[in-house]
Amino acid sequence: MIPTFMTYHENRNQNQSMRVNKYIIYTDGGARGNPGPAGIGVVIKGPAEVKKYGEYIGEATNNEAEWNLKQDFKKVIFEYIPREDNRGADKLVNQALDQELSKLEL
Repeated sequence: MIPTFMTYHENRNQNQSMRVNKYIIYTDGGARGNPGPAGIGVVIKGPAEVKKYGEYIGEATNNEAEWNLKQDFKKVIFEYIPREDNRGADKLVNQALDQELSKLEL
C-alpha cells in the first residue's frame, strides 16, 4: 500500500474577502494478495471536523486500489508521505477488508 497525502483548497466566500479553507485528505488503497480482496480508506481533515471513510472495492491489485482513489479526487494535489504519518487511512483499508472478508467466512 502506498500512503498518499492530498490537499484541497476551497474558496467559500467569493463575495467577501478571499477566505480559503484548507482540507487535508489522507488516502490509502491496498489488496491482500496481489490481486486479491481490495479496499480504500480516506481521512479528511477540514477546518472544523474530521471525516473517515473505508470501503471494500472487490478484487483488485494494490495499484488499482490506489488508482481508483485518484480518479475520485481530481481537484487535488497528491504527495507521498511516510506510512507512519498515514495510519488513519491505512487502518480504514484494513477495517473494510476485515469486515468484507468476515462475511465470506460465515
